[in-house]
Amino acid sequence: MQTDSNDTTVVSPAEFPQAQNSGKVVSSVPLSRFYDVKVRITAELGRLQMTLGELMELGQGSVLELDRTVSDPLDIVAQGVRIAGGEVVVIQDRYGIRITEIEDVAPVSPTGAPGNGAAARVQK
Repeated sequence: MQTDSNDTTVVSPAEFPQAQNSGKVVSSVPLSRFYDVKVRITAELGRLQMTLGELMELGQGSVLELDRTVSDPLDIVAQGVRIAGGEVVVIQDRYGIRITEIEDVAPVSPTGAPGNGAAARVQK
């Protein structure tokens, strides 16, 4: 950044060298290469929206009414993307989720190449 004699800032466009094509195709990398990558999975029971004022008034014993009925499936979410639906089960003294449907958003071949990207819901 430079300043001129009037102490105003002179802005010039950035210049970058031309990017070179390495010839490598990302989809040719086997998907198995990423099998050890950890992904956060979340089960969402439902959602609601409230004002900040309503949120500040919540206390012990407050009840929040969610946007789902008891027969609606939970959302199973990976890194913010819904991947499946399910229902709550109890495993000894812990909650679990039985998967009842799987989102097939972008089918992937064993080589890691994306499929046609057609969205489909698979019921189990």
